[in-house]
Amino acid sequence: MERTPILSAWQLRFVAALLPACVLAVELHAQTFRAGRIDLDTLGVWDGVNGAYVGSSTLQPLSIVNASPIPQPLRLYTGPGGILLGLELSGAGDVSLPLRLGVGNGIAASTSERVRIGSITGSVGTGVTIDMRFADSTTGLSIRDVGESGSIGAGIAITSAANGTGVGIRIGGPTGSGRPTLLTGIDVTGGTGLRYNSLSAGGGKGIDIGSTMPPNIGIEVTAAGSGHIAGIFRANTQGLGLLGVSRSGSFIDPDHRPRTGVFGYAATASNIASEVVTGVRGEALRSGAGGTNTLSIGVDAEATSTSTAHGGLVVGIRARASTSGAGTTAAIASLVEADTGRGRLAMAVRRGDTYLGSTTHDRPAGGWSFTEGLLDDNLSTTWMYDARISGGLTLRGRTSASATILGPNSGQWKYRWPSEPPDVGFTLGVIGRQNDTFQLGWMPVAASVYLQFEPGDQIINQLGNRNVVVASSSQAGSRLIGMAVPNHPVIVHFINIANQLTIVHEDIGAPAEQRLRSPFGNDIIITDEGAITFWYDVIGQRWRVISYIP
Repeated sequence: MERTPILSAWQLRFVAALLPACVLAVELHAQTFRAGRIDLDTLGVWDGVNGAYVGSSTLQPLSIVNASPIPQPLRLYTGPGGILLGLELSGAGDVSLPLRLGVGNGIAASTSERVRIGSITGSVGTGVTIDMRFADSTTGLSIRDVGESGSIGAGIAITSAANGTGVGIRIGGPTGSGRPTLLTGIDVTGGTGLRYNSLSAGGGKGIDIGSTMPPNIGIEVTAAGSGHIAGIFRANTQGLGLLGVSRSGSFIDPDHRPRTGVFGYAATASNIASEVVTGVRGEALRSGAGGTNTLSIGVDAEATSTSTAHGGLVVGIRARASTSGAGTTAAIASLVEADTGRGRLAMAVRRGDTYLGSTTHDRPAGGWSFTEGLLDDNLSTTWMYDARISGGLTLRGRTSASATILGPNSGQWKYRWPSEPPDVGFTLGVIGRQNDTFQLGWMPVAASVYLQFEPGDQIINQLGNRNVVVASSSQAGSRLIGMAVPNHPVIVHFINIANQLTIVHEDIGAPAEQRLRSPFGNDIIITDEGAITFWYDVIGQRWRVISYIP
């Protein structure tokens, strides 16, 4: 049976005031107390000893229970008139905070915050801990619907108390530390995987990998699909797009190279005899059946200038090699290698001239403006085992070019070239020597021209620089009335190998300067296997007969 107090609390205080001083307290013992509302009088703020409170001082848990047979929420109200719902426990035990939550001594969330955690003490203190030791396939923290309304708000925003202090996110740590490593640090699927903006233009580092413990592979990027790009590195006109460095500890990083897309730098001070150091390596490998029109390119370099004026020098690939060490085998700026055989070229130049170096005087025309050591004479040596030339060959020099020929057993000899020949058909020969240098000159060729004469008067226009003419006269006999005049003194030997040839004296049918002049003033008959010799008199402008065999 329920027991109910006879007097109210206010009545008990009134009665106590009337009792003698020896009455100190009145205690009520009841198992159940029912009331529509309980108001605590203004007895002061609870300070641990005195003041208003609702609780228990017995050595047992304090339970605030909603024991309705149908689940009902348990609510705590506050605010003016007690109309603000601060905490609600649903009938299923779920906790709801309609307003804000501040965790920590003296920590209160602002009106724009939902939760604020503060007053974290200790060097290894933690604000929020999510234990996932038994949740291999679940998510510890899920942030959903970021930017659903079109805003640019962030799912997680991390700031520091001052610029350049603290670590925003730390994932894992060295083996054996308080932060064991993970299999995957960050796994992102979606539009932009990672976006970093510096506090100021040109400041900070976007990503720093391996500054304390370098990994085996810093970044590995895989892109799939037609036209996709694995990585793009952009810099302004004074910046450098990508710097690749491989160096030993005795070298420092190279100087900044402005306006450079990719800079590959390899440096070592080791004394390994068979070591290979590579700055930039490009390799293209194709397998399978392939096709006749497939193209495999190791390095594709292209330089284009669209300037309307003063475009300067446009170079697709520029290679430079230098050495100052003793015992160096060779310094090769560009080494091109291909398998021998049909259709395999080590180098092919499509359109444009090939410049292998020369003097300033001999540089090709066109107003070339070289830089970085190319303004002066660029004397170079071209080594070839076999040379095949289709087209024209020009040797050019300040006065006369020099060609050096190394004989197999006779040492080194230099051959100095002459100027242009006086006429077509001249041969190149040695006209002088000084020590190991031979002076070459043009000499008329002692060559023959073969003619087939028909009946009638003939003028030989095919003479050129030939000084031997072999003629085959017709059976009816042929007549020679003149010969073309060369622009140099020449002697012509005329041989008739068939039938009869008549040398006509001063025939008016030929131009005056091409006429033949007999010392006897009459025609000369040259029979089969006969011969006659002419000399051209430049002053008299006639072919004069020196001797003949009839």
